[in-house]
Amino acid sequence: MSHVRYSEQFKRDAVRLVTEEGYSAKAAGKAVGVCHTTIKTWVSKYGDQAPPRTVFASQTDELEHLRAENRRLRQERDILKKATAFFAKEQTS
Repeated sequence: MSHVRYSEQFKRDAVRLVTEEGYSAKAAGKAVGVCHTTIKTWVSKYGDQAPPRTVFASQTDELEHLRAENRRLRQERDILKKATAFFAKEQTS
């Protein structure tokens, strides 16, 4: 049996799925490829250290924030798509 070591950032991101996104430990574990009991352990360890959720003054403010985040995420996705295509092309050459 091999023992995989995960980075602190990976663990915190997995915890955020449970604490901020509303995933169950089982669903979060499945999403990141880790046993749900491991997720529960990480939530116990890192859950209280999660940054507080942003509170918006109005729904309009929240909507603006979400639209900006959506733009940023789309840009990141497009960059990753281009990088993937570039490296795939390099592999076939």
